[in-house]
Amino acid sequence: MITDSILSDLRDGIRGARAILIPLMLGLLALAGCDGRSPSESPALAPVEVVSIDISPTSASVAKGASAQLTGTAIYSDDTRADVTMDLRWTSSNPPVATVSGSGLIGALTTGVTTIRANCDRPPVCGRLSGSAALTVTPATLVSITLTPAIASTAAGTSEQFTATGTFSDETTQNLNTAVIWTSSNPAVASVSGSGLANTVRSGSATISATCGVASVCGSLFGTAALTVTPATLVSITITPAAASIPFAGTETLTAVGTYSDNSTQILTTTVTWASSDTSVALISNAHGSQGAVTGLHVGTSSIGASLGAITSSAVTLTVTARIESVLHSFANGSDGAGAAARLIQGTDGSFYGTTEYGGANGDGTVFAITATGFETVLWSFGAGSDGANPVARLVQGTDGNFYGTTFQGGTNGQGTVFKITPAGVETVLWSFGGIGDGQQPLAGLLLGTDGNFYGTTVAGGANNGGTVFEITAAGVETVCWSFGSGTDGVSPLAVLIQGTDGNFYGTTAIGGANNGGTVFKMTAPGVETVLWSFGGGGDGLNPYAGLMQATDANLYGTAYAGGANGAGTVFRVTPSGVETTLWSFGGGSDGQNPYAVLLQGADGNLYGTTFAGGAYTDGTIFQITLAGVEAVLWSFGGVGDGKDPTAGLIQGSDGNWYGTTFVGGTNDVGTVFKF
Repeated sequence: MITDSILSDLRDGIRGARAILIPLMLGLLALAGCDGRSPSESPALAPVEVVSIDISPTSASVAKGASAQLTGTAIYSDDTRADVTMDLRWTSSNPPVATVSGSGLIGALTTGVTTIRANCDRPPVCGRLSGSAALTVTPATLVSITLTPAIASTAAGTSEQFTATGTFSDETTQNLNTAVIWTSSNPAVASVSGSGLANTVRSGSATISATCGVASVCGSLFGTAALTVTPATLVSITITPAAASIPFAGTETLTAVGTYSDNSTQILTTTVTWASSDTSVALISNAHGSQGAVTGLHVGTSSIGASLGAITSSAVTLTVTARIESVLHSFANGSDGAGAAARLIQGTDGSFYGTTEYGGANGDGTVFAITATGFETVLWSFGAGSDGANPVARLVQGTDGNFYGTTFQGGTNGQGTVFKITPAGVETVLWSFGGIGDGQQPLAGLLLGTDGNFYGTTVAGGANNGGTVFEITAAGVETVCWSFGSGTDGVSPLAVLIQGTDGNFYGTTAIGGANNGGTVFKMTAPGVETVLWSFGGGGDGLNPYAGLMQATDANLYGTAYAGGANGAGTVFRVTPSGVETTLWSFGGGSDGQNPYAVLLQGADGNLYGTTFAGGAYTDGTIFQITLAGVEAVLWSFGGVGDGKDPTAGLIQGSDGNWYGTTFVGGTNDVGTVFKF
């Protein structure tokens, strides 16, 4: 292998030989007469020798930290030239400014000037001549621009700060953010400011460039970075309202609004996970269809929060206040009526409609309307004649806008009626009960069936004189669907029917059944009756005076006036297949006793009802019970002027408040209409 040292020796030998051979050859040529003359005629030839050393370049300007190559050339007396760079001894007059290697390579150290000298170290090659060059070391120059981060990814609407770093000839670096010119290849995706701050607009990609701003100094140097903009991300969640107050057992739906990195907003109420800091005070729903609905369980405060992934809202304070009952109207036992025994309904015009068993112009009951602010108007005063007397049941509004109901007595035969009354107060009797076959004395209101006809019950009459289920058209054609009393099918239905989601009718009888304690029954549209449950007077309850309601879980719920673990009545559940469960046994104390009225499921999913007696003042209660059987008393009647002994159930108005009636109490002790 030929090494670098062998090559160097060969070069030195060739140069030395050249210095000897060239003059020798010229002399031989002369002796031989190669120029056409005889040797005796040839002139004497002068030997070839080095006449000067040329250093190139003779002057140089090098940036600090950079390098430059000097070259040494020997010029011979015959005008030939030879590179003798490696044969020279190179030195710098000012080494702190620049150094020079044995091969003529200059290293610029700091700004200043120096002279680079080259002396021949090989006389046979280059004689003893020398050369020099002037060198100026200038300040370091920019050699490259680098952007960091070189690859970036951020969400739309956010910012990404890029840094332009310049590397100089002396290997120093400098932040050039304000010195370069910033550009974006796709401003629709991301723009970039003069300081390198990229502001993203929408998803996509862009190349961010930083170009030297002074071409005369750093030419066209530039650096680039790749920016990927992803879709906007969620940055915060806000709950509205920021502070909420609901009454005990009240419900309010909160809203979660998400703000994204691009400043867009989106409703996230059904997407976030809701939480309450004190679930004994307030419970907030995450169930499908009711997300964000918060229910007040006890008086107090709770912090409500919402989260989605790693983003959590600031908590809002929910205050649960005590329920307040207000009397909208105290009946006077005059023309305005007395003894409101029936549940109200809210008409399509927003007003509430109901009946009183007594009072009115003739003392035999009324149909009245009352606004949410308490302005009462009597639409009809019954007169104990053919128009009927003593209505104790709620009304129902037909598809024609008129109201339909029953009276317990009166009519042509004195056994009660089915009537129609217009919102303007024009009454028409559709049917007068009068015989055993068609039923007698309807205590219950009517149900508007899905077929457009009305369905109801009578407490007596029918083929077995145990009461009936009847159908009546809007034109007044009555048909008995079922006659109770033939066996264990039950006796004396007191309550309104309901039509289940399966199209069948469901109801209760106050007595009868296998144990003579009343029943829960089902009747098909053609009139086939089946007993689902016979009450026995034990833990399951006794004498269900109220009707049923079907909850969102498809089960049937109701109340028994008596029986239960304490003999004070129950709240029960019966499945459509006839499995009964007692949810609550009233104790006859502060929790109430003797529920007389149908239950209602509120917007919060819980059940609400009244008891005729019990409570703090023994004059009845308003209570709430969950589908799991947790009962809470919301109001105890018996205070000054608030009413007593409610026999009717509640309704929830379109404003979210509860409305009902009491049979007695109030200013004149003949009943009230109240708001809760």
